[in-house]
Amino acid sequence: MISQQIGKSSVPPAPLALRVSVANGALRFDYMVNREMLLQRTFTVHPDGTPGVITDIKGSPLGVARLSKTSPTEYKLILQRPNHPPEPGKLTLTDKGYILHCESDANVPGRGPSHIVQVFAKQTATP
Repeated sequence: MISQQIGKSSVPPAPLALRVSVANGALRFDYMVNREMLLQRTFTVHPDGTPGVITDIKGSPLGVARLSKTSPTEYKLILQRPNHPPEPGKLTLTDKGYILHCESDANVPGRGPSHIVQVFAKQTATP
């Protein structure tokens, strides 16, 4: 993550990486945290809105994700935890696919309902 904004405040980006991979038309999202880049949660979805289960590193379900493609460079992503309202978001690819803007509305601990913008830069695999 290269930048983060919560509400109207710029917040230093946390050590967070988002790995997105494609297989058989599905997109897999892996969220990794800390300097060790430990897998925190993962889900696989198809861009047709079919739900996918969000799981933690142990495979325990955390909620459901739905993804739908709204344009060639934009997706609508909805995450929902059990017994919580849906958290809608938008993913936008820019700079020829090298920058991913993630916008969502979520309940942030200590802040309440907030609009969150996180920006990720594409990293190339190292041999």
